[in-house]
Amino acid sequence: MWNYLKILSNREKDHKKFKLSISHNMNILDIFKEIDQMKKGYIVQEDLRKFVNSFEIFANRAEILSVMKIFNKSNSGRINYNEFLNEINS
Repeated sequence: MWNYLKILSNREKDHKKFKLSISHNMNILDIFKEIDQMKKGYIVQEDLRKFVNSFEIFANRAEILSVMKIFNKSNSGRINYNEFLNEINS
């Protein structure tokens, strides 16, 4: 997950802040749920934007779309848990 968020911010301090902010006790499902605040079962661009903004990483639309493309293999515009899990574990 860290590598994908580094795409959103080239500033090393932002990357470190994000990495330190997520508890080491969190598993992949916990992170997915944290991004999917509305408990829809999938992540959309706005969810991802809000999540990275919460770590003071302010990504532009192109950067968010870039990360979405990496995770959303089905091109549905939504990242489901299996897509998220597969990409994190690859």
